[in-house]
Amino acid sequence: MKTITQFAARLPLPIFIISAILLITSYSVATYLNLELYFILGIIGICLLWIMMHYPKIWIYLVVIGCVLFFDEDEEGIWAVDIFAALFFNVFLIIWFVSKILVKSEKKIAANDNNPTLDINPTLKINNLTEKLFLLFYILLLFNSIIAVANGISILDWIREYMLFTLMLYYFPVRDYFDDKYSIMILLVLFALVAIRFDVRQFFSFRTLMSNISFAWQIGVTSWKINQGFYSAVILTGTTLFLYSKNKFATLFSYFIVVLTTFALIVTFSRAYWMSVLVLIAILGLFYVRPKQLLQLLVVVTLTVGLAFATLDAYFPKHSKYVQKFITKKFTSTTQGKSDKSVEARLREYEVVTREIFESPIYGQGFRKQISFYDNVWHMNQVTSFVHNGYLNLAHKTGIPMAFLFYLTIALFNIKGYIVGWKLRRYCIRNKLDKKNDLHFFTAIVIGASLTLTMFAITNMVTSSFFMRDGFIMTAFSLAFVSIAERKFQEINK
Repeated sequence: MKTITQFAARLPLPIFIISAILLITSYSVATYLNLELYFILGIIGICLLWIMMHYPKIWIYLVVIGCVLFFDEDEEGIWAVDIFAALFFNVFLIIWFVSKILVKSEKKIAANDNNPTLDINPTLKINNLTEKLFLLFYILLLFNSIIAVANGISILDWIREYMLFTLMLYYFPVRDYFDDKYSIMILLVLFALVAIRFDVRQFFSFRTLMSNISFAWQIGVTSWKINQGFYSAVILTGTTLFLYSKNKFATLFSYFIVVLTTFALIVTFSRAYWMSVLVLIAILGLFYVRPKQLLQLLVVVTLTVGLAFATLDAYFPKHSKYVQKFITKKFTSTTQGKSDKSVEARLREYEVVTREIFESPIYGQGFRKQISFYDNVWHMNQVTSFVHNGYLNLAHKTGIPMAFLFYLTIALFNIKGYIVGWKLRRYCIRNKLDKKNDLHFFTAIVIGASLTLTMFAITNMVTSSFFMRDGFIMTAFSLAFVSIAERKFQEINK
């Protein structure tokens, strides 16, 4: 605020007067043309751009808050908030990259005890081979536009898809600007608040669903399946923080978020996400916790699932049996293999996608390329660009080499995360670090990040979980947390 006040004090009075006249005139014209909402969003966008350039941490905080809109389901057509979200999430990121490449500034953010001095506008730094491969993927991906246009896809549709992919590049600003526990805790709290918002909405959507069903099978048809990847990431990270946190309030808050979000994930009735979360919590218990923590974990899982079903019985006693019957059927159908109708539908889809992959294995078919297959569940032909397998999806759109490059990069980050988490944990135990030492916190976030990446890798086999809106953002932050924790481990070993 002091910087803003000093800047305003240096401006002469005529500048204020002229600016006021221009703003009033512009708003009047926008009102006459019924574009006042776009005008207001434009002014807000300019202010946010200034914040991004001068206070990049606040920019990232606002990105997290913006997920409340961005993770929401699509509306029909394009409206003002869609345009604003595209500008805020994508254009600002592009501007940031341009400023890193073209501008060389040595300005510093004032340091304090909890925040080491960082360049406010440093050049873009590529620290290792993994980051080089990550950037190489996005550079080569630009040539996919040629393939898409050659296959009759609108260049605007291709740009829209590419811009979504670039959201993973938020890895770089998060990696650069978040180096201390306090700032990262603010990020996590903001994500928790976003989760609460969607948890509550999921609850009310489920209540509406329950009031309109008469049979168990109707649940699968009408349930609201959105943000399962985000819910799963929150549960995995929250559980890890619960086990590693040394602050009682933080522990209770983590548990509260885990319980609330577990209920939200359960009522999406997404079998793949349920199973991946359970498997990864088991891995957490086997390799990354001590016996006392393992007991805590077992208590957490039991209480969380128990509270979820107790809530179900308390609020929806008449329909609880439908839900339990449907969940049981979802799990038992997993063992039926090809006799499961949903599995048969996926195999039909995969057959078409695989055939088109081998038609152009090197270059792919381009973003937004549609496929057509017979859906035996709905008894109709489905025409869609979405593929219920992220590995086949990316190979279909970009070619096998590009898909391999992307997943190789993610795998390298993920392996690194597990290794750094293990080493940090061993370091804390071996040196008997004080409970308040920040390394316990960084151990938790890197383990949570790796579990999140693994969850996306597992569910990516039955849906394109990496390539959902929540998948792009959560992957970017998970990759950044891996690099931040690695940097902390390198610092203690200098």
